[in-house]
Amino acid sequence: MLSKEILQKKYWNERLSLKKIAQEEQVSPKTVARWMESWNIERRPFSTKGLQTRLGAILTEETKKKIAQKHLGKRLSPEHRKKVVANLNKYRWGNKNPAWTGGIVVSDNGYIGSHILLLEQKIGRYLEKDEVAHHKNEKRWDNRLENLQVMTFNKHSKYHAIKRYKANKGLNHS
Repeated sequence: MLSKEILQKKYWNERLSLKKIAQEEQVSPKTVARWMESWNIERRPFSTKGLQTRLGAILTEETKKKIAQKHLGKRLSPEHRKKVVANLNKYRWGNKNPAWTGGIVVSDNGYIGSHILLLEQKIGRYLEKDEVAHHKNEKRWDNRLENLQVMTFNKHSKYHAIKRYKANKGLNHS
């Protein structure tokens, strides 16, 4: 892991992007962003200069994808993020959401996934606050009872962290 001083130097003095720093450190850009946030390292302002299209220009699907890719991972101000999320989710709760896989809506802003309902039914109790429903084959759409397992949040996080570590080190040949 980087020290605060080295990260600050790479980001501000060398003007490296979060993506470039992440590649050098073999971590995700989100991890680098978390380090910066935890060490109170100020972020450079984001500029949309050069990304804006001519007014009324007709863009190909390929160009639209390239523009969308450029915007992936960009930080939005809290106000803007709130507006975007509210707008995206306005009419997309429950079965109106394209990613809906079943479950029950419990409030205006959430639902319980069908995998949780099935697992709770199987074990005959509700999951505790520190428990999660783990998909053994890691396919989140596969909600067969034999594929679901109760794990504590800590064990679940550790399991996936070790799996990522082995995959990154080339130790996972499956």
